[in-house]
Amino acid sequence: MGRLKPLRFREAGLVAILAFVAIGCGPTASVITTVGPGPGDGRSSAIPRPTADARPGASSEPGSSTEPGPTDALPTPGEPTPIPLSSPTPFSGAVWQPLPDFPSGNAFEVTGVTAFGAGFTAVGFQQVPGEDFFGRRQGVVWQSDDGRAWQSTVHPIFQFVTPEEIVALGDSLFVFGTIEVCDLSLGDECVEPPEAGWAVWRSTAGGAWERLPQHAQMQAGTIDGVVAANAMLIAYGWAGDNAQSVVWTSSDGVNWASTTDVVEMDPVTAMTGADVGLVAFGTRLASEAVDLELVAAVSVDGSRFAQVGTPALPAATVQSVTSGPLGLVAVGDADDLNLGFTGITLYSADGLSWTQTAAVDGSFVNSSIMSVHALPHGYVALGLVPLLDEFGIATGVSWMSRDGQGWQTLAPLGDRFSQLAASAVGPAGIVAFTVTEEDPDDETVVSTISAWFAPIEALSLP
Repeated sequence: MGRLKPLRFREAGLVAILAFVAIGCGPTASVITTVGPGPGDGRSSAIPRPTADARPGASSEPGSSTEPGPTDALPTPGEPTPIPLSSPTPFSGAVWQPLPDFPSGNAFEVTGVTAFGAGFTAVGFQQVPGEDFFGRRQGVVWQSDDGRAWQSTVHPIFQFVTPEEIVALGDSLFVFGTIEVCDLSLGDECVEPPEAGWAVWRSTAGGAWERLPQHAQMQAGTIDGVVAANAMLIAYGWAGDNAQSVVWTSSDGVNWASTTDVVEMDPVTAMTGADVGLVAFGTRLASEAVDLELVAAVSVDGSRFAQVGTPALPAATVQSVTSGPLGLVAVGDADDLNLGFTGITLYSADGLSWTQTAAVDGSFVNSSIMSVHALPHGYVALGLVPLLDEFGIATGVSWMSRDGQGWQTLAPLGDRFSQLAASAVGPAGIVAFTVTEEDPDDETVVSTISAWFAPIEALSLP
């Protein structure tokens, strides 16, 4: 997992924060795709574009790429199209190894990745044939046995689909994404099918992908994140006319329970599983204050959350939380009008009480920490530092802690990029994906995916 994407904040004062946090870290490009004009999706904070309709976007079944009309149904799946396995990148001794042979093909972005078995599975999207970045989407799936050599497959069931999240539960993989057959360029003559909105797809034991029955509330809402923990799938986001925060739970991706009893977190920003149950972080508007306050909560089964103690950190957001052998670690950033963004880390032995920790080398200053992963021998966090002379561009950095409490810089991650898109830890190491988006003119977007791998043997401190 570890998809790093902007979450919704209703308070206008946080719009600028979101625009900054959405930038990510990335290296050299494995593919550059130039596309023509059209309405944007608001995905990258580095390249502002007009936004499309609030309905989620891209359909999930295959078929022809002809313009759909009012009576069009989703097409019938055909055979997936595999792209040959890339060559493995040899280990050179550096912590983060670029993967120049990653088969990005025509893809614009890797949106999610998860460990599965001894390797990894990732998802992302490219354009429907004959269209461009601003048109309709085709989902792409990548698989690797070791994190270094990858193979991509274009499954017809992901036509008109934008995959956003992927998680593994038992012997099954679950993809969460949006179905959208229309885009703004098709005009009023295009009518979305009943399936449009959020949906879940499942592949069991390496079998074919299937779209599962849709949950009405989830379909019409928005998912901000998904985790698999404590033998459950947990999705969090919002739904309804008032955009109320919701947590959905399921053991199979078919039957879902939901709760809005989340101690007024608005939004929920991160979640993981622990011995105590589910551990969640979010923010809410502080009483008698204009700032947001950080909130942590726990739930035995996801039906009702209770608040637990956290440090008082105004304008702080936890972006990621994980559970490891030595306790739980949460990471994120805090915004200060004078100091700008500063990375934050929190530690808890059991998820019931949290304390703030720090970097012994002072390296959290001017950074946003976007994800954290637990290893058998410690924790690794990934983040970014913005380049002040290039709006929307950042450089990547990684930190490590042996015990989850004392941190220090591990190694740079990439050179310059727009978004740290996704990362995950597996038995062989950590894989990370970055995206660099540029608009050389008003009618062109250049999108570059870069892949990185850190072998487990390289993840250590002196």
